[in-house]
Amino acid sequence: MSKGRQQFQRSSSATDTETAKPSGIFLFGSAHTLAKDMSKMVNRRPFSDVVFLIGLERIKVFGHKCILSSRNEVFRRLFETDPHKNSFEMQSSKPVTFLLLLYFLYTNSISFDRLDIYEVFDLLETADNYKCKELVSLAEIQCAFLLDPKTVFEVLPAAIRLDLKFLRDAALEYIEEHSSLLLSPTNDELLSLTPTAMRLILERDQLQLDELNVVEVACFWAENFLKRSEEQYASVERDNSRTSVTQVRPIQEENVQDSSENSQIDAAQDVGTLYGSSYMQTVLEDVAMVMGALRLVLLSPNELARLEEEQLEKRIIPRECFINAWRFLALQSAQLPSSDGFTPNVNSSPRQGAAQRTQRRKTTTDWSRRTKSVALKPSD
Repeated sequence: MSKGRQQFQRSSSATDTETAKPSGIFLFGSAHTLAKDMSKMVNRRPFSDVVFLIGLERIKVFGHKCILSSRNEVFRRLFETDPHKNSFEMQSSKPVTFLLLLYFLYTNSISFDRLDIYEVFDLLETADNYKCKELVSLAEIQCAFLLDPKTVFEVLPAAIRLDLKFLRDAALEYIEEHSSLLLSPTNDELLSLTPTAMRLILERDQLQLDELNVVEVACFWAENFLKRSEEQYASVERDNSRTSVTQVRPIQEENVQDSSENSQIDAAQDVGTLYGSSYMQTVLEDVAMVMGALRLVLLSPNELARLEEEQLEKRIIPRECFINAWRFLALQSAQLPSSDGFTPNVNSSPRQGAAQRTQRRKTTTDWSRRTKSVALKPSD
């Protein structure tokens, strides 16, 4: 008998359940065969001992506690809460997505055929909720593969929210690569971006845009972000005022004129009250954080002066951004702290789309003396 066969020979003194171990080496059969056999048990009523009622329609999905609890910690804890309970409602789940999750847990495999990026991302979120890291990673890679101009601005904020670094970086690289097409003040898809997502885009060096175009895109996003925030704030205030009114007093005829005058005064004070609220202050801080990523020092003095004059009325770009840009252009210095503690990001590194601009300005600006600014971490 060969030495290899002797290693696997059953010991005569051992019990029937014990086998000689070949120095810790394990041989595995076909993973494909195992997955194929295990797939026959997915959502099969025979021999199942638990049923899930999925969605508002309460669609039945059958499972096996022993398999699900051994493969997933969330299911194990769910079953441990009441060992005798054999039916669970999952109203927030979608039937197809939940079945795909179970299929992966049974077979450790998944097929993304016929799934669009939204369906894959739904599966990713479900897998994340169930702490299924392997499936999250696979779905993350598939989402990155399916990115397109219509979905990338939706996927990026979601990737940031779920802390999916691979998908986040893939989305940023996609936007960077197609920036000349995607980053336009006529592209309403930009309005899906959160402040953090917009900031990350503006921090990219390989944008195929001149800095003046970058400023235009950033202002387009900021104006719409402020407008939507104002509408949301006004809607919340209206709802609050309706719920707080307990009785309505009739207006006396002699007070009609006074009420009209008071309404005009109230209307004039609306803007001040709006931006004095803590909610809108947070919104303004988010906008300032985004605008701090603009590289105003790449603009010519005439362009910077014209932009500053436009912003006197709009007040979207913080005043400190202009102060630091003028100081940098005048003294070739970087990032001077502002008087109120807010320090906009002064980054003098030219973007790829601004290469020709920097070459034209090379005679008037000594770029060799610039100092590298400290990159600000994006706010959550």
